[in-house]
Amino acid sequence: MIFMLRASARTCGKARHRFMLFFSVVIVMSIVFSGRSRGQESVQTAATKPLWELGLFNGVAHLPLYRGSATYRTYALPLPYLIYRGDVFQSDRDGVRGIFYRSDYLETSLSVFGNPPAREDNSARDGMGDLDAIVEIGPALKWFFLGHAPHQYLYLSPAFRGVASVGIPDNIDFKYQGWRFLINLIYQNDAVLGNRHWGMGLNLGIDFADRRYNGYFYDVSHRESAPGRPAYRADGGYGGMMLSGNLIYRINHRFSVAVYGRWDGLAGAVYQNSPLVDETNNITTAAALIWTLAVSRQRVDARYQER
Repeated sequence: MIFMLRASARTCGKARHRFMLFFSVVIVMSIVFSGRSRGQESVQTAATKPLWELGLFNGVAHLPLYRGSATYRTYALPLPYLIYRGDVFQSDRDGVRGIFYRSDYLETSLSVFGNPPAREDNSARDGMGDLDAIVEIGPALKWFFLGHAPHQYLYLSPAFRGVASVGIPDNIDFKYQGWRFLINLIYQNDAVLGNRHWGMGLNLGIDFADRRYNGYFYDVSHRESAPGRPAYRADGGYGGMMLSGNLIYRINHRFSVAVYGRWDGLAGAVYQNSPLVDETNNITTAAALIWTLAVSRQRVDARYQER
């Protein structure tokens, strides 16, 4: 019992440390952003973007089977995309969302995200069955605590999403898999140093989930246990940190190239001791050639658009 209390105290201490680190970055970025946005506000107040864009995303990505896996997969394929910047409905390369309320400082929305299925072979899950595709949907808040500036966005975004697995292609079978709560600090700059050819973005986030969600990825039943893979039952709670960045170069109004990188750190996560966690640090990398096929003539205020 004493050992469990001490372990719990250490876990709480780590969680507090990560919260302090996260919000220290929030403060630093807000200071940097406020100085830049005030200097550019008068030049960019009239900026607009097309209401919609249709294009082809020709990308290659190298990513882990799941967070904590030592098995990586490389995907290379062209994907069509639609960016729509409506007052109520929006979509971009980050997902689909419905806007309920918007002001210079707050935005509430319903967000939809997804992850592809993951095959079990040649991984720590060997013999346990594949992981189905995941769909997440739920409310999100964006707090632009320094207000909007055209081409620059700094906001804190808590999001609560319910999760379901989707059994495809054999059948379309939705199964509830718990919930996630994420807090992200996001900075996007569509005109780095005033140059519209260059854009960049940074995202720092922390992740929490319930026992069911963590169990979907990290539980090992007694039937699935094997030498080197003992039975395990994941808890709910802190699920790790992530830091990602992207850089885009717009060659012309039709073509752009982009690179993306993401680090996931699982040290201190409640499921860290699962035998399915091979790595506490994962790196995802991607690159793409983006081909814009068509854009609308109608324009919208760029202050409320992140892409």
